[in-house]
Amino acid sequence: MFKNYLTAKNTMRPLTNREQKILFLTLTLALICFFYFFIWKSFRARLEDLNTAAQKENRRLRWNLQIIEESNSVSKKYKNYLEFFLQHNSAEEQMSAIISDLEAIAQKKNLHFSEIKPAKVKNAKFYNIFSISLTMDGNFSQITEFIYAIQNQPYFFSIDELHLEKKSPEDIILQMRMVLSRKLMPERKEKNR
Repeated sequence: MFKNYLTAKNTMRPLTNREQKILFLTLTLALICFFYFFIWKSFRARLEDLNTAAQKENRRLRWNLQIIEESNSVSKKYKNYLEFFLQHNSAEEQMSAIISDLEAIAQKKNLHFSEIKPAKVKNAKFYNIFSISLTMDGNFSQITEFIYAIQNQPYFFSIDELHLEKKSPEDIILQMRMVLSRKLMPERKEKNR
């Protein structure tokens, strides 16, 4: 019986013309389905992944370009402000320039110093602290204008201590004692290589 099965299997009859067409269409349809489901869909998914990644990178690149443009404007502003905080002279010359600036501001506000005491310059890690103790007399509006002027551009003084006292109960003149400080970074000298 087993021999009959083998001989029957090996002896296939030739396909008719209609059967050949059906076999051809079936194989063609199977190849098209295989191509569509296994090759085209995976290719399409990969293409969409690449497209999504490209869009994400494009957004990130635009964001980085925007940050670079903003950093350029910030750098320009930084350089402008840095000039206010650079020490161009030696400590003694800078201290006398600071005192001259304070006297000029006081003169514009019609104030007069009764005492000016510069303190020793303190060296921090990368900047120097110039501290000055001063006493002056004036009315309240003159003193507030003076304080406003020294705390703003181009001076940027810090007020460490401030004492206001009336000279006498009937008088509108105040006596102001204050300790000011200003932090300046010494200019770096470029070394020749």
